[in-house]
Amino acid sequence: MTDVAQAPAPAVSSGMTLTKKRARQALLLVAAPTIVMALFCGIPLVSVVVFSFYKPWAYGMKPGFVLENYIEFFTTATYLQTLGFTFLIAIIVLPLMVLLCYPVAYYVCFFVKSERLKLYILLLCIVPFWTSALIRMVAWLPLLGRKGLINQILMGIGIIDEPAEILLYSEPSMVFSMAIIWSVFMIGPIYFSMAKIDRQVIEAARDLGASAWTTFWRIIVPLTKPGLATGILFVFVVMMGEFAIQKFIGGGKTTMLANVLIQQQGLLQWPAASAVAVVMVLVSIPVIVLIFQFVNLRREL
Repeated sequence: MTDVAQAPAPAVSSGMTLTKKRARQALLLVAAPTIVMALFCGIPLVSVVVFSFYKPWAYGMKPGFVLENYIEFFTTATYLQTLGFTFLIAIIVLPLMVLLCYPVAYYVCFFVKSERLKLYILLLCIVPFWTSALIRMVAWLPLLGRKGLINQILMGIGIIDEPAEILLYSEPSMVFSMAIIWSVFMIGPIYFSMAKIDRQVIEAARDLGASAWTTFWRIIVPLTKPGLATGILFVFVVMMGEFAIQKFIGGGKTTMLANVLIQQQGLLQWPAASAVAVVMVLVSIPVIVLIFQFVNLRREL
């Protein structure tokens, strides 16, 4: 009887051993990417913050703790105007991208029946990102230039008599190009959010007499808020670091915040460039917090 009573004990010990083994394996799996992120992301970010407080020197910097770089940024009218212009572009581009990308994602998700065709369409949005960002910018020049394809078509059908200057090297052309080039960052999250919607919910709304418009606004739009918020977050972060579109398509007539960073870096003013980089991160935080106030991405995704 004693032997029988003590028989289950090894099983408990074996189970605890297995649990500890899995815990160690999980720790090793998490430790490797954590160390890599700390080395290649954490240390550079901390270094940028530290360098932003260094003293500027002739074509370099020297150790110290000064607020001169931040004071110069927030007391210089040009820097503040650049910061305001960057946010203005964001306010214009983000709604435009929603208007362009939401119908595309809606059509692909609900009207394209073939799963293979859906995959091809999504891949078509991603293919441009297989090339260099510089090539993507230059590719717009033959389309938007004075002798570009769009001007030739508009003149051919009689809409305009001479080439439209606004199509290239202007703020509208820059905004339009941003909305098209970054569209994949908006279409993808919205589409995957729509794909998660249970079709039975939509059918139930129709059975209860809801019109297509009511179903769209009361069911589809609320259920796709996580994807919409994710897309806005992606685009905003990418736009804060944008400099190529402003130069190649906007013609360099206006300056965005990332261009200031590059200019300071080109002058070897590392503390000033680091301060601009920190400001770019700090001004992005309220936008991210605002997005999380409207949508709980951790719960929804």
